[in-house]
Amino acid sequence: WLVILCSLSIAPFEVKFHLKTMGRLHNAGHFLAFSLTAFLLAWNSRTAFSRIFRCFVALLFALGLEYLEFFEYGHAYEWNDVLVDSTAIILVLLMLTIWSEVVPERTTAT
Repeated sequence: WLVILCSLSIAPFEVKFHLKTMGRLHNAGHFLAFSLTAFLLAWNSRTAFSRIFRCFVALLFALGLEYLEFFEYGHAYEWNDVLVDSTAIILVLLMLTIWSEVVPERTTAT
């Protein structure tokens, strides 16, 4: 998933245009992509620290991808994308934290 996300992020403008990753659904795409990223990284965390750390890694990944786009294509750093990505990651962190409190951890019988 991370390879696909990275490939889409640093793809040339023509590819992004052809795949329709820009326009009115751009923010929704970012939200969905980084919600999924945070979930995939943190869903099986056993501790709150682990969950927070893994979501922080997802945030660093988002920041890094925006920097790569800035560095590769020389356009302005898209802080709005980072805001959308961060919001998605924080909401997943909250959802997983609430889930971990509501659903008790299963233990295997020995």
